Amino acid sequence: MRFPLLICSVVLLGLLGACGGSRKTFLDGLEAAQGTGASGESPHSLESAGGTFPLPSELLRKGSDLQASDGTQVDGSKFADWLPSRNVEATDEGEGSFDWNTNQNLRFIPQSDTPAGLEHAAYAFYSLTGMPLDSQQARLCIDWVQAPSGSCFVGLANFEQNRWDWRVLNQDETVIIPDILPCLKANGGGTGFTYVAVLVESGEPALLDCLALGEKAWARIQLVKDLNPNKAMNLAPRTVNWQVFAQLAGADFVSMDIDCDGQPGYELVGRTEGQVSQLYELPGAYQFNVRLHDDRGDTHDLAYDFTIVDPANQAPVAELLALQASGDAPLSSSLVGSGSSDPDGEITRYRFDIDSDGSFEFDSEDISTVDWTFGAWGENSVTLEVTDNNFATDTASATVEVLKGWRRAPVVSSVSVKDMSMAVTGITTGVRPALAYSLAGSPTKYGNAMYVVVASQQNGSAWGSPMLLRDAPDKVETGHSLKLRQLSTYTLGLAYSEEQQDTLTNTLYYLHSTNLEATDWSSPQALHTAQYSNDSLSLAVIDGNPAIVSCDPYHESSQSHLYYHSAQDASGNDWSAPQTILAGADEYSRPALVQGPQGPVCAFSQAISGNIQGSGVDVLQQTGSGAVEWLSAGIWPLWREYINPLRMSDGSLMFLVGDPFRDGKLQQISSSMQGGQLAWSPQLIDHTPHGYPGGGDCDAVLESLKPAIFFASNVGADLMYRKAGDPFGQEWQPPYPIWSSDLSRVSLCEAEMAGSKPVVCYYDAATKTIYASWYE
Repeated sequence: MRFPLLICSVVLLGLLGACGGSRKTFLDGLEAAQGTGASGESPHSLESAGGTFPLPSELLRKGSDLQASDGTQVDGSKFADWLPSRNVEATDEGEGSFDWNTNQNLRFIPQSDTPAGLEHAAYAFYSLTGMPLDSQQARLCIDWVQAPSGSCFVGLANFEQNRWDWRVLNQDETVIIPDILPCLKANGGGTGFTYVAVLVESGEPALLDCLALGEKAWARIQLVKDLNPNKAMNLAPRTVNWQVFAQLAGADFVSMDIDCDGQPGYELVGRTEGQVSQLYELPGAYQFNVRLHDDRGDTHDLAYDFTIVDPANQAPVAELLALQASGDAPLSSSLVGSGSSDPDGEITRYRFDIDSDGSFEFDSEDISTVDWTFGAWGENSVTLEVTDNNFATDTASATVEVLKGWRRAPVVSSVSVKDMSMAVTGITTGVRPALAYSLAGSPTKYGNAMYVVVASQQNGSAWGSPMLLRDAPDKVETGHSLKLRQLSTYTLGLAYSEEQQDTLTNTLYYLHSTNLEATDWSSPQALHTAQYSNDSLSLAVIDGNPAIVSCDPYHESSQSHLYYHSAQDASGNDWSAPQTILAGADEYSRPALVQGPQGPVCAFSQAISGNIQGSGVDVLQQTGSGAVEWLSAGIWPLWREYINPLRMSDGSLMFLVGDPFRDGKLQQISSSMQGGQLAWSPQLIDHTPHGYPGGGDCDAVLESLKPAIFFASNVGADLMYRKAGDPFGQEWQPPYPIWSSDLSRVSLCEAEMAGSKPVVCYYDAATKTIYASWYE
């Protein structure tokens, strides 16, 4: 049989704009996203790159039916980690990094919790480097292992024209895009780099095999073998049939060398066929090697490791012991697997499934004991799986019972939530939590319904029926950002944004409940209309009256603006004109407003020197009650997303800042009085084995005069709780999960004090359910 070699021709595809109307909705978005500057928009400046391009989220938002939500980033030294992947779970299927002449497998998996009609958008950004600038053959190589037809796109940052150049890709071709010198920027040593955006517009997973710069010929080698996927079943003696498949680009195949056992030297040299059978009589570790030769003199290698198992092998015996088997949360227990044994070999792997859902939280070659803190009420089943040196496995289980801990109950089921906010309201039987939330893509593709629901029990264990507050018409997006707050009368105030998709304008609205049960509401008041999406705001009670800080990310002056809106009465029936408190803010600013000792204080995210890589948190405070002038209190460099304000028992202030992108850090910025003015100091709250928010939201409360925070772990599966050991947050107790399941994904989190106990509501994106948790 001849070696089935697939030689792919060089294909240059036209710009995406020349592809007609086959992907009309995406093309409409691309026209607004090219970023030439002629449209009067304010493109994001990548100052260090020497070019101006739109923000990643703007590529798919303006004028398009595609939107972006944060997803898992990709590991790799050449990945532009400050340009986050959007609406995609990207998993590394290969080794190495995206670099010159380097192969990498990357799987695009669209997230399941995206709004209806928008779940087919998955994309990520990369920084590719190493291409010689003096080359006339500069090119980009792209190849898909699996991808839906006509749904794969690549965008290159054209530095000469300050725009994105888009091309459509086919899943059955290796695509070579030549003449990319306009998309290369010098980075020293005679080489250049570029930014590449890869997009998949489909509901099916896609597997990208190669994304590389360079002139050298490129090859992908694939092995087909009849080894059993269950490694313990590959018993000696064993004959294995191997078949080698390959794809070449930029060169022609000449021959291959094959080494079947990993010993020095190739047994089969100069072959033109890729089919071979090999008998392995003895058990042991082996390696299958292939070296491909092309007509340019280049070689391309692949190595595959496998093991042939001793048929007389005896399986290991797993043993698991929980040293602390019962108690109140937080319940810390050591899960000991060191009693496990293997009668004729050694144990080479310990895997702990803390919640027995089939996914292992801990996986180690030599660590047999795990320390874990349990918070969820009831019996927690833990499973240990051990593997011996011949791949045989055994499992053992143990139970840890939490006698008093965190319980949970559903608030609303079968919903796709865009945003939500929590407060408390006064009812005849006491203070109870309330929740406002907006739906994504309901009732139409663009419209969003907005609801409020009030608990029937103070601890949040039972809830009433949701009440519809706003049902947006087509082409209107309501509740893109919303904030619910308790007013001084124990009624509720609600601020929300409403975006007109046709005009790209956004209006800030306010309304309030007119009875204690929060069943009757005032008519919405329009407070301010921004030119573009006003998707971040904060509502607080300042000097007894509701007040709002909102962000206009694309003001007509091409600078982002922060506005302060103040009501003239305690319910918010009358509002003054908005006051500009900052011009030139970061377009991704997320303000947090709180009552200070002399008036309002606002913390917000702010780019440093116009560079998104150097973002931080800044604080604005009024110079005095009613004063127009606001003073900046300094900036702290950290990556920011969630800013939660707290007013401490002594009147000082604290902002807890969740960092979802870089290392998942959690920081606090605390105030003190110096010379009659607030002074600020930042403090890092230590990491945990789980990491800090990277998959979801976070919120803070003041519990027993001490700050406490709820947050999603960086894998987005665990809802974590952490409380300070002192009223000023100088010492923090260890965090622990109050709900843990790898089948879940926490994407939104809101907490409030209902009486003396905290209640937290969170959205489980996997089950499309809002839950409430309380300690009992």
